[in-house]
Amino acid sequence: MGQMARFPTHADKAESLRVIREIFCKPEFYAVVSREDGAVVGCVSLHPGTKGVDVYEAEELTIGYWMGKPYWGHGFMTEAVKALCGRCLSSGLFKCKRIIGFTSTDNAGSRRVMEKAGFRHLETKDGTVRYAFDVIGNRGN
Repeated sequence: MGQMARFPTHADKAESLRVIREIFCKPEFYAVVSREDGAVVGCVSLHPGTKGVDVYEAEELTIGYWMGKPYWGHGFMTEAVKALCGRCLSSGLFKCKRIIGFTSTDNAGSRRVMEKAGFRHLETKDGTVRYAFDVIGNRGN
């Protein structure tokens, strides 16, 4: 998990619990669940592009996601990313103008997720691919 998400694998249970409290319990952080059996297969979240700014007040958000390897290639994450972008568009809760996504150049699956979800390529630099989903343009404003 850590390598593709660019953070280290948890060393122990205490570290995992800290991550759950400090990261997974934030607003706009969701589990991705299989409709077949209810298993948690990944997660998706929105974060302010600027530290210290509320997720609902930020003009630019960053999307993050992770999917368990056995569930890759089944469309779960594309559906989850589309749903979260749709929430940003239609809920009336967000002041966001665009959502940014990053992935490594060697993560073709993550690039496909963003492209299928309507993100446009911004740049490829130093092994990182950067995408944007224009919320304002998709709202028709």
